[in-house]
Amino acid sequence: MLKLRAVAAPLMALALFASTVAPTAVIAAPAAPSVTISPSQKVHPFLQYGADADPLRVTRVIVQKARKDVRASSLVSTVLGSTLVEEFSVVPAFVLDLPQGMIPLLARSANVR
Repeated sequence: MLKLRAVAAPLMALALFASTVAPTAVIAAPAAPSVTISPSQKVHPFLQYGADADPLRVTRVIVQKARKDVRASSLVSTVLGSTLVEEFSVVPAFVLDLPQGMIPLLARSANVR
């Protein structure tokens, strides 16, 4: 039993050392698409990236209205594939599910802040 411990300890140490020194296999991930982020847009940078990288993915966003009297349903009807989730009464904003590719279109509206 003592001989087994004397042999096993150095072998385990060698295996641990070899795993840190030996080169590991690297799996190449697909290259990310080239995306231009503009600080002048009314869209968060993560959403700008998502609109270019995965435009069909449905995302839930909170949209601020420019004026309180603007109806969220009128804004939603202009954006294809969007669904109104909730409209806030205290804050001039609403929650919307829409494809990421449509977010820049919604942001260009004069009624969106």
